[in-house]
Amino acid sequence: MRIGLDVAQHQLLWPELAERVQFAESAGFDGAWVFDHFTPLYGDRNGPCMEAWTLLAGLAALTSRLRLGVLVTGITYRPPSILATEAITVDHISNGRLELGLGAAWHQPEHEELGIPFPPLKERAERLEEGAQVIRLVMTKDRASPADLDRCRRRAADVADRRSPGRRLACLRLRRFAGPQVTTPRSAGGKGRT
Repeated sequence: MRIGLDVAQHQLLWPELAERVQFAESAGFDGAWVFDHFTPLYGDRNGPCMEAWTLLAGLAALTSRLRLGVLVTGITYRPPSILATEAITVDHISNGRLELGLGAAWHQPEHEELGIPFPPLKERAERLEEGAQVIRLVMTKDRASPADLDRCRRRAADVADRRSPGRRLACLRLRRFAGPQVTTPRSAGGKGRT
């Protein structure tokens, strides 16, 4: 059995979050997980709420063993190519300890508050599938061109097997709409499961 910490960054600032995650690492926890929200889901709606990917970069630099990730990253919050770049950055800072969870997003009030469109579930599921393919492409090629991304949008199935030898990959756990689980292959220089 593996035990992870739900960091729950609602209403907390960096010193408390850092202490919480350092405790988890010293206590033998296997991972620490943040959530992808920009405002607290409970308590004072104007209280502190650290942004997930920036927070993960800090936690990656602060720890040496814990697996790190976002419980679920809402595909509607960022363009998939930007999310892939953020994930690659955290994966490098963490020395390959990142796990990336993707979802269709659910919190409509937060979207409205931030001015982010909140399409119907069917469209969000389609965006999740397309976004997963774009993320795979960006994370597995040395450089994804605009033509690659356009082709990916038109024919998402053809990008899953494009790998650049020696490129470290973050572990993607793509659920339900996004296809099979993809893990860091040793043949591509990663340290993940095969």
